[in-house]
Amino acid sequence: MQANPRIGVVTGLEFESDVIRRRARHDGLADKILVRAGLGRQRARQAAEALLAEGATALLSFGIAGGLDPNVPCETAVIATAIKAEKMPTLACTPAWIERMSKSIRASQSGALAYAPAILVTSMDKAGTFTATGALAADMESYGIGEAALAANVPFAALRVVADTAGDVLPEIALHAIAPDGSFKLGETLGRVLRNPTQLPGLLRLGRATGRARNRLDDLAAAAVGKLFFAYD
Repeated sequence: MQANPRIGVVTGLEFESDVIRRRARHDGLADKILVRAGLGRQRARQAAEALLAEGATALLSFGIAGGLDPNVPCETAVIATAIKAEKMPTLACTPAWIERMSKSIRASQSGALAYAPAILVTSMDKAGTFTATGALAADMESYGIGEAALAANVPFAALRVVADTAGDVLPEIALHAIAPDGSFKLGETLGRVLRNPTQLPGLLRLGRATGRARNRLDDLAAAAVGKLFFAYD
């Protein structure tokens, strides 16, 4: 093992980064856990590369995901064994990290994550990705983070929580609610709701589901970030 490991954690959304930062400060690991948000494959890869330049010795993709497998419920923690993408190579995750997380995280499932170039809004979108990849869930960042890890030859893991399930249909407004830096565009979103109030029920449902997933992320950060990745034998 490296004498002074530092984990680079990349998220898609800023609130996911906040979860990690709070836990790192609480555990006295703020100097060992480097965090950046980058929405989408390219920005996530750039964020990962920046963390490697800052001294990260391993990379973790962390945050929420959209469910693909109909048997995977909301709030399920998915421990990625690999990141799959249509017409692109599959990226494997580091076996030691998979084993460590699988033994320590309750109510989790291990399996592939899929790369989604954009938010999967409809159940048909999700079904198509599930048929193509067989993955448990999908996100937009893990593939880019895995690419950065592969290029740098460092360990890589992905830990994601299902927010919307395979059967959930997201409101169209969700496609426009997040800024490129991973922050929530509150003013623009409120404006869109006022112009089209029929979007509000779907947005509220998504907000409640995301809130439950966020609570699960808090639990995972407490269980996994410090206790797993720095508890070397």
